[in-house]
Amino acid sequence: MSGILAASVSATAASRQTGHSFIAPLARLRASAEHRQAGGPVRVPGPRPFPHKHSLYQHWHLAAAANRKQDHHSAPATEFPGGNAMVTTRFTRLIGCALPIQQAGMGSASPPELVAAVSNAGGLGMLGTARAGLTAETLPVLLDQVMALTSRPFGVNIIVSPIHLAGQTNRPPLDLRIVTRAARRAKVVEFFYGEPNQRLVDMAHEEGALVGWQVGSRAEAIAAETVGCDFIIAQGVEAGGHVRGTIGTFTLLGEVLDAVSLPVLAAGGIGTRRGVEAALAAGADGVRVGTRFVATTEANAHPDYVQALIDARAEDTVYTGAFSVGWPDAPHRVLRSCLEAAEAASDGPVATIERLGGGAVPIGRYATGVADRSASGSIAAMSLWAGESVSAVTRLQTAADVIAELCGTHDLPNSGAASAG
Repeated sequence: MSGILAASVSATAASRQTGHSFIAPLARLRASAEHRQAGGPVRVPGPRPFPHKHSLYQHWHLAAAANRKQDHHSAPATEFPGGNAMVTTRFTRLIGCALPIQQAGMGSASPPELVAAVSNAGGLGMLGTARAGLTAETLPVLLDQVMALTSRPFGVNIIVSPIHLAGQTNRPPLDLRIVTRAARRAKVVEFFYGEPNQRLVDMAHEEGALVGWQVGSRAEAIAAETVGCDFIIAQGVEAGGHVRGTIGTFTLLGEVLDAVSLPVLAAGGIGTRRGVEAALAAGADGVRVGTRFVATTEANAHPDYVQALIDARAEDTVYTGAFSVGWPDAPHRVLRSCLEAAEAASDGPVATIERLGGGAVPIGRYATGVADRSASGSIAAMSLWAGESVSAVTRLQTAADVIAELCGTHDLPNSGAASAG
């Protein structure tokens, strides 16, 4: 095993020095896996994209590709204009997107403009429903805006913790019409922070959507497969925002891959091309990225929040339960600076945000919420969600540029306009 690892690391380093994208080797590995399934010998067609005899992806293929079941909901393989090969994984074939990148929901930080920008760049943009004023009446307005900006697949993220489903004093129960209305227009409906629920999965399927469930344990992944989900997101403790996982991303990924046959995305602390390469090499069918997309021109994050991300590194995040007002018993990862600011603040509201449809909402000390562009007051004391991937946030970028960095597609023609198939 040590020899394989050394060869893999050497090949990966060589690929970075020569500027090769991981797209070509993964496309060839897919062809190799299909050839194996047809009974032929394993060959990697075409010229080797790496100068070394062995590559990280060839080792990944030999160890895993032949044993991974093809998904029945497959979409055609996609290409960049000019015939450049795309990354094709079970996730990209399932969704019909060009690249194995999913944007996290991120509540009001993810407006229709960001969702569409990610999808137009070849990933899967996600509209978050965790925002003030989101109802079965206001959701279709947001969906219309997304659909006006992109014709490519996108998804909707819905929080289904027990508190969200049942409601509480200041929160009404989840209106299940949100699920059905999202499923009628979005390619994907994704659920998070609750035990996988057969009724919710069936509701989304009945309206024609695929269903993803973000999980934090092997047991929860098995439950998601049992109730009929189409893919799973394995979220490790390095993730920003509310965190379901209690162990590291790559440890959890391995446990989930061993337990289920569905496509699996890795989430938590992945914000660089190296991280994406490592996740795919470890067997993931794609990655889920949140923090990097908060610091994009299309996102709806407050400028002070963006600057705080730019100024921070991984060690400046903290896994805590402090911001629990409105959503208790839900651990999360935030910037240490906002925790310190909240500790120093007086009791009562520290800021206000605007509600969908109009009106202001006070944000209390230690309350959950998103510091979006509508926020006013002490932004520094709001819950500034951030994963350990924050080290990779060094400047404000477009969503397309972030995806190009993650996938190494800067040198491919029209990479921001990849076909979704």
